Amino acid sequence: GIRVPMQSYLGMRRSYEPPAPSAAARAGVGLLFQTSGDGKIVVKEVVKGGSAARSAQIKSGDVIMRVGSTNVQGQTLVHLRELILGEPGTYVTLGFTRGGIAFFEVSLLRGSPEFLDQHGGEIVKQSPTQSHGG
Repeated sequence: GIRVPMQSYLGMRRSYEPPAPSAAARAGVGLLFQTSGDGKIVVKEVVKGGSAARSAQIKSGDVIMRVGSTNVQGQTLVHLRELILGEPGTYVTLGFTRGGIAFFEVSLLRGSPEFLDQHGGEIVKQSPTQSHGG
């Protein structure tokens, strides 16, 4: 193999993070989550420029209940991330509760802010069967 001097190897190591398998082909929707004390997964931050921020429907503190048809209550953050990440340009439907009362779903386009800028399509998929609670 090729011999690399130790100091240059260390220099590279600092700035270079090896990508996870097929990470290049996967994108999220610009949400950071954390687990609350009672085991719920809540939105910690809505990342500026991401799908979630552009939808203007999700706030920090919202509790995520499901991804697609998968209930994520009691799941790990790693598992949640795996469910949300996918191919840029595809949609993922997230279900949230706010204040423990209202349940709502948002279908968001996966992709980086740069991807979304270029895409120019709908960030939020409008579902024809939008249920409006009384």
